[in-house]
Amino acid sequence: QRKPRTLEYITKIALERGLGILGITSHGQSDNRFSKLKETMTALPKKYGVSDLGSVIEVYDLPRKLFIVNSRTVPTKQGDVLLVGKDFSFRDNTDITDTLKRARDLGMIAIAEHMFVKKAGGIGKKVFEENAEYFDAIEINAQASLKYNHLAVMYAVEVKKPLIANSDSHMPGDLGKNYTEYDDGHFTMYR
Repeated sequence: QRKPRTLEYITKIALERGLGILGITSHGQSDNRFSKLKETMTALPKKYGVSDLGSVIEVYDLPRKLFIVNSRTVPTKQGDVLLVGKDFSFRDNTDITDTLKRARDLGMIAIAEHMFVKKAGGIGKKVFEENAEYFDAIEINAQASLKYNHLAVMYAVEVKKPLIANSDSHMPGDLGKNYTEYDDGHFTMYR
């Protein structure tokens, strides 16, 4: 049975599984999951403290804290970009450079999402190189194969960009089940 996607349910699972940061990612122009989630803040039980920090929701059940951040996968003509930060809409299927420039102007973080997995919207090396100045990080993804994640790690080291580990959970019950750890040039995926 499908569980409700409420802030209470997501917070409970994330805190139980020891997560400290959680990105709520909307996909495309019309999807706005983060705003919908924020609407449920007042329904949280009193045991939780909650603060609306704009593009971040801070929830705490001391001593545990969880920061829920707004993010958006934006499909461009050249592939997908993961943007973190402000809640602004971006038109789908525009030029990647225009999307990245707008994100930079808005103070958002731009991540090359599963960049070597072309069938999942990865942008590849050539597009990244043409837009490297606008990217803040490269993603390693627990849903991608070890081969593609290894390529991402090696490339990030080569171009001196930080890595972001992402579980890419699509259902609240999957939070923290798949995750990636990165430490001193080595990454481990857990499934």
